Amino acid sequence: MIHVFIVEDNSRHLMTLEAKVKNLGYGIAGTSTNSRDALAAFAKTNTDVVLLDIHLEDGLNGIDLAVKMREINEVPIIFVTAMQASSVVEQAMPVVPSGYLVKPVHPMELKANIELALEQQKHLVVATPDQHYLTVRLGQKLRKLRFEDISHLKVESKNYVTLVDKHQKQFPVRGSLKKLLEGVLPMTFLRTHHGHVINLDYVDYIDETTQSMYLLTGDVVPIGRIFKKEVYTRMNIN
Repeated sequence: MIHVFIVEDNSRHLMTLEAKVKNLGYGIAGTSTNSRDALAAFAKTNTDVVLLDIHLEDGLNGIDLAVKMREINEVPIIFVTAMQASSVVEQAMPVVPSGYLVKPVHPMELKANIELALEQQKHLVVATPDQHYLTVRLGQKLRKLRFEDISHLKVESKNYVTLVDKHQKQFPVRGSLKKLLEGVLPMTFLRTHHGHVINLDYVDYIDETTQSMYLLTGDVVPIGRIFKKEVYTRMNIN
């Protein structure tokens, strides 16, 4: 069963939303009416999706709370708001929510947002600390990818990173290059550009006239100006 965590500072709205979630066949992982209690309770639950009021009045607002929750568990977050203003959406964009719902929440819109959020979550990387591989979730399948078989990574669309293996097979996963570099990938991986990371073991040569890196797989990766110094240092180029 899918479990939903709800944060809503209006008790009446919370009860209504909780009832709609249950009627759709989902379970309730937990509920809270304020950010402080929400964080503590969320950390102890096994949550699949969060429904979060964007305008919390007690403590952190919904956007700041979403950031804190993502530090605990990288789950889909759907914002619930009483406003349809584009400014609200713009404020929430840095958090990369999985959806938006406007009060009063219609059950079918609620279901559609939850199902879409879960579908997007299927493409997450499952990190395996201190091991030599990671696991990519592709729908209901889990694909094991050894780090040594990944030639490079690239960003082709917002919020998604494509892993490319030595056979040039591509695996899109939800996330960012920064998070993968900091929490998943070993030191053999190096960022060469805002949208590219390479495995140093696959470097063939650098073309300095075009500031491009040619890989043994035949792929060509750009070297960004601000990344050039680090690239040359890691490759022992004077």
